[in-house]
Parts: sequence; C-alpha cells; structure tokens
Amino acid sequence: MKLRKFLGLFLCTLLVSSAFIACSSDDDEIPEEKHPVTIFGTWKYDKKEALVEVKDPEIEKAVTDAILGLDLGESNIYVFSVDGKFKFKEALEAEEVAGTYTVDGEKLTLTSGEDSNTVTFKSDTIYVSNDVKSIVAKQLDIDETEIVKAIKVNGFGEMTR
Repeated sequence: MKLRKFLGLFLCTLLVSSAFIACSSDDDEIPEEKHPVTIFGTWKYDKKEALVEVKDPEIEKAVTDAILGLDLGESNIYVFSVDGKFKFKEALEAEEVAGTYTVDGEKLTLTSGEDSNTVTFKSDTIYVSNDVKSIVAKQLDIDETEIVKAIKVNGFGEMTR
C-alpha cells in the first residue's frame, strides 16, 4: 500500500513538473517583428559622401567637389512609425509624401502609391544614393562619357525615437 501511494505521488509530481516544462518554452518565444525597432522615429540628413570613378584622374577632384557641393536631399526628413508607415518631406515647406516601408536585412524599401525606392539601412544610418553623373558633367562642362561613376550618397541619422 505504501508503495502504491508512493508511486501515485511520484506520478503526480512527474505530471505537474512536465506541465511546467512544456509551458515554459512558450514564454521564451519572441514574435517575429515585421520592422526592427531601430528604424522607428524621425531621421534627418547628417552626412554626405561622393562615389567617383573617372577616366581621367585629373578631373577626379573636380567631380568629387561638384558632387559634394550639390544640395540634393540635404533638407529631407523621414519619419518611420511602428505600424510600417513612413512620412517624407523634401524640405520644411514641401508637401509631405506618405507610404509604407519594409526592411529586409540592409534593404529598406519605401513605397508610396505606385512608386517604390530601395535604400540602404545600416544600424544607425539610412543611406540614399543618387546617380548625378549628368548633373556634374553639365556643371563642370565636360563630356559625360569621361565620368564612369558619380554617385552622391546622403546619410540620415536618427533625431528622435
């Protein structure tokens, strides 16, 4: 009789502990988020870079300076919300553009209506690239074929969360 009581108590203890073990893993699961937390907030322009490749090395500095002198996107502001929506303003007085966004690794895709644009997102900076070869060639009054690559990259850092 004691053995039966002991086995019954042992089985109850075993069942109760297995219930706790089975449920504990449910608490540890974190739902997969659609958007990383680090993208939420307001982002403003904070740095620029020129990616240059030219046929004649003597014009490389002039092309680089021309790219860095362009005021393309330097007054832009991006606002990303938790629900996958964004707002964009080219300048303080410009009309606001709204849409949705998705993040896939370092690719941040912004969609507004039928327009879609993919930019690079790395932890604390959004990088927006613009091919400015024809603009720079006109500005410097040189043949566009002399410039292999002229890209202005604007970096946007987070202002608020």
